[in-house]
Amino acid sequence: MAAAVTARTSGQAAKPPGEAHLLSKPTILAVDDDPDVSAAITRDLRGRYATDYRIVRATSGHEALRVLARLALRGQPVALIVADQRMPQMTGIEMLE
Repeated sequence: MAAAVTARTSGQAAKPPGEAHLLSKPTILAVDDDPDVSAAITRDLRGRYATDYRIVRATSGHEALRVLARLALRGQPVALIVADQRMPQMTGIEMLE
């Protein structure tokens, strides 16, 4: 059973963690075509940075570009892109250009 906690800052109740909270965090995007590597990188990034960043993964350069386009449309900042160089169809450098 989870307990609800209300913190007050400047007289306002703090927002509970949830999607709105995640969307307000800058994003770290991990891009790798190998599913095992992608999962490991994402797990490690979440373990270290999930408090301050939203961690998102993509399994191809094309998927990463779609994710970045959606983030841009929402006005969400991207703090870091971690990209594999050797991916089929689009290298990490090509995706970053």
